[in-house]
Amino acid sequence: MPTGSITKKARRKYAPPVSGPPKAAVAILVRADGKILCVLPQWVVRKGKIEWEEPGGKMDPGESPHECCVRETMEETGIDLSQPEYKQIGLVYSKWTKANVYVYATAGMPEGKIVDSTEIHKIGWFVNVDPDQRGFRLSQSLKLAQALIYKARQYVLDK
Repeated sequence: MPTGSITKKARRKYAPPVSGPPKAAVAILVRADGKILCVLPQWVVRKGKIEWEEPGGKMDPGESPHECCVRETMEETGIDLSQPEYKQIGLVYSKWTKANVYVYATAGMPEGKIVDSTEIHKIGWFVNVDPDQRGFRLSQSLKLAQALIYKARQYVLDK
């Protein structure tokens, strides 16, 4: 008979996230070629990782989620979603991040630019947001918005 002690690993109980008012907002922008805008934040690079995400951030006091989405996208990429060439397709709420996820489409081909290099390392446009793609983590926002992304791609094809 073996000697020694048998220890059981303690398991954390899973508690699903609870809904609440949004505290942040992100933008998923689909352009004419079907590519989706993503940013590579500096804080991720400093950790030695490469994990792309959609532009967005926390709401300022008195700011609506939509205003936050437009402001953060402008601050991070120089793209002004309030302009008429950007059409809001819809939004979903992520209870994991307590964020509104806005999906936009444009018949144009914006590139964007890094506005604040202390915050954003790179801007990229991706055809497929594939979790198997090297260096790409499929965010909860992108998972939730798959149907709206499809709708946005249909919108730009029809233009």
